[in-house]
Amino acid sequence: MTCRVARRPFDRLALEIPAEVLASTGQFDRFLLLDFDGVLHPAQAHAELGSVRPPLKEQPAAGLFIHTDQLAEQLAPYAAVGLVVHSSWRMTHIDAEIRRLLGPVGDRLVGATDRGLDGELSILQFARRLRLDPSMFRVLDDQPELLPHLVEADVVIACDPARGVSNQTAWARLEYWLSSSGSD
Repeated sequence: MTCRVARRPFDRLALEIPAEVLASTGQFDRFLLLDFDGVLHPAQAHAELGSVRPPLKEQPAAGLFIHTDQLAEQLAPYAAVGLVVHSSWRMTHIDAEIRRLLGPVGDRLVGATDRGLDGELSILQFARRLRLDPSMFRVLDDQPELLPHLVEADVVIACDPARGVSNQTAWARLEYWLSSSGSD
């Protein structure tokens, strides 16, 4: 018995493109897939709250979503970049709630990766559904070790779990990708 290994892991998923996914991506030609914990706020901030869900306006005071303004600033010149959530938050929040949580970048939300799939597979499925070339998306995550195929494809921008996207290295890698793909 032989085993065939795909060069690009997202090529092996044969999935149809749902109309609602295509409709929501129309204005975007590149995508940033986001984790929340360790990216938009320190990973520990959410863990310290446990099951407490502070009201939206109190979340920054609780240490949540404190980097959304920085992300908005960095994305401002690039209107064609949409956001997709692959964070575990997609399991407990609907897209409308996620849009509000994302504050100044919420209008860029395309949606979440498949809530029925976990981690890397949900991202690979999203990329396959939209027939995305690796140059068309990046994944912001604080646990790249959980995304080995995506790391191998060089689409993961690793964030420091305590500093998230505000980390200078992550910021520089994101800016490089944004600017190398052309501005809008």
